[in-house]
Amino acid sequence: MTDPRIRRQTLWLLALLWPLGAAAGVIDAVNSVRRHGCGAAAAHVAPLRENARLIEVARHLSQGTQLQQAQRLADYHALSSFSVHVAKVPP
Repeated sequence: MTDPRIRRQTLWLLALLWPLGAAAGVIDAVNSVRRHGCGAAAAHVAPLRENARLIEVARHLSQGTQLQQAQRLADYHALSSFSVHVAKVPP
């Protein structure tokens, strides 16, 4: 997974799915989508693995820390990163 676009899309998808369950459940769900592909062709990429530092970044983000600060606190070094804040979602 060296393509930066795929990396960003995967991180975005993980960020959106994070509240839905435990890390392993989210990773399994994303790996299933990646394994079966979107559209006509399945992707041939290595499966995602749980990453303690990235989980720590997510924990800091959930507490309101800015992304770059959360990455520094977790000692997580990303080539590129972004976060998405979703608010006022109706029940």
